Amino acid sequence: MTIGTSATVLLRPYEAADLADIVAIERDCFPDAWREQDFVDWLAEPGCAATVAVKDGKVVAFLVFQRKRKRIGIIDIAVSPLARHLGIARQLIDSLVSQSGCRKIELEVRQTNVGAQMAYLKCGFIVTGLKRRYYPDGEHAVHMTRHVAG
Repeated sequence: MTIGTSATVLLRPYEAADLADIVAIERDCFPDAWREQDFVDWLAEPGCAATVAVKDGKVVAFLVFQRKRKRIGIIDIAVSPLARHLGIARQLIDSLVSQSGCRKIELEVRQTNVGAQMAYLKCGFIVTGLKRRYYPDGEHAVHMTRHVAG
């Protein structure tokens, strides 16, 4: 089962009531999923915030980011498997770019997650490095950056 067939979503700031939904999406998407407390801790950090995507009344995706001066780091982004291939991740990223006033956005993605890397390339990111043994299991991370005009 998928959630709808169009990419009509509402993007809004994260609210505490969304926590259970984003933890569930995280678990559905990643083998090394963040725990509920991980989200609580990150969102308490200076400059951290999150945006959620709501479709058909249900949170189907989220993006956690941290602003540092004129740079934003995407800390975590995930789309429910039931809502993939609708352009929701791109909408989250584009919204972040348009509202951020930043000069660049950076992220890390598992070296083996080629699908996500391709999606980020389509969103204007470029590969800018490799972080060796970045993940707890020892996997490398590809560092990607999107430069923003302005």
